[in-house]
Amino acid sequence: MSDSATWDQTRHELLLELATLPLKGDVLHWQRRLADAIIEAEGPTVGTDKAEAKWHRHLLRVIADGLVHELLPEHTIRSLSRHPGPPASLSSQGVDFDFVFEQAHKLYGLGFIPIIADITTLIGVGDIVGWSGGGVVVLECKNRPAPLRESTTGRLARQRQRGEQVETYLTTSIVDEGDSVRQAHTMSLPSPDWAAVTDLLERCDGSSSGTAAYSLGPSDILVAATSRATPEQVGVLMREFGSLRAQRLPSILN
Repeated sequence: MSDSATWDQTRHELLLELATLPLKGDVLHWQRRLADAIIEAEGPTVGTDKAEAKWHRHLLRVIADGLVHELLPEHTIRSLSRHPGPPASLSSQGVDFDFVFEQAHKLYGLGFIPIIADITTLIGVGDIVGWSGGGVVVLECKNRPAPLRESTTGRLARQRQRGEQVETYLTTSIVDEGDSVRQAHTMSLPSPDWAAVTDLLERCDGSSSGTAAYSLGPSDILVAATSRATPEQVGVLMREFGSLRAQRLPSILN
């Protein structure tokens, strides 16, 4: 079986198991399997397309994002995503990454459901985020003896500060970030117009060009396009709506 076929099967199996989590199955075992799949794709066999391996690793992390969305509220996810960066290599971490899982098992024993940050695209703070009904904790895991004095400068201090700030904010809804104060406010957001999206996709599917559009306002449209649609056909549709001035055009691709 080719790497591509094996990777498709691996992602398929992980998705099926994700659908049962966290009520059924072992959340940590599932994350370990996913992490091992990322590590394997970081050192693909000779002759494997590097771009395809990179895409597979990305899709695995997107699958892990599904667990994040299953467990955490959207506002919490946005708060944990405020420090984006390139995905961390798992294989280069060696025993330190195994140490993270050891701490995750301990956190699980305390009643938290742990999420390993480096296997996701969404969590940019800490090594582990632990979720429980009472909120979240953010852990930095260092596989070495604790220093006699707590560092106040450098990378370790910045990591600790980010974790403490996000915990404070998610607990109290307000945090002093030095140059500004961030505070959460409760507000009602409009519900998505799912009927309009359904109509858009049905028209797109039935269109000979494989495109369709829905007007959200004078300079705001939602565009759907299938894989058979050409960029020229999408451009024609946008010109018909007279919205070429608007550069923020969300699209749905199927």
